[in-house]
Amino acid sequence: MSFSLPDLPYPHDALAPYMSRETLEYHHDKHHAAYVTGANTTLEKLHDARQKEDFGTINQLEKSLAFHISGHKLHSILWSNMSPSGGGDPTGDAKSQIEADFGQDQQPFAQRVLLEIANPGVAVGDRDHVPRVVDAFPGNERLESRCEQVDDEVGLLDLRGE
Repeated sequence: MSFSLPDLPYPHDALAPYMSRETLEYHHDKHHAAYVTGANTTLEKLHDARQKEDFGTINQLEKSLAFHISGHKLHSILWSNMSPSGGGDPTGDAKSQIEADFGQDQQPFAQRVLLEIANPGVAVGDRDHVPRVVDAFPGNERLESRCEQVDDEVGLLDLRGE
């Protein structure tokens, strides 16, 4: 058994201007490929550990294999869910679920997502949503200043344990 990197269902520049050729080349050809390589390498190591009955190593290798396979499978799904002709607003059941989960006004949700992307180190949430945690960097004055600016609008949760 081995895993292989699937071909993209469109050219590397097909998602521009939303995703550049360079970004897609890196994400698919390097990042996703690393999951495939990791899965195949781990499979080989796992086979050897089982042959040697190295049970202590087998446990860690199985965790590593799960990590690499899940990364590979999730990226394989991602490529088929993006399309050069895609876009627009969600409709039907997807729209209903988004509105049920996040309300009809998507602007606060979009602001939270953008804030997380622009300011790594913040866990962003509000009273109605479970916060998503991004690694926090204590002592980052720029980050702390930005947090104070948007605290009342969005609701920032400091999960650094300080």
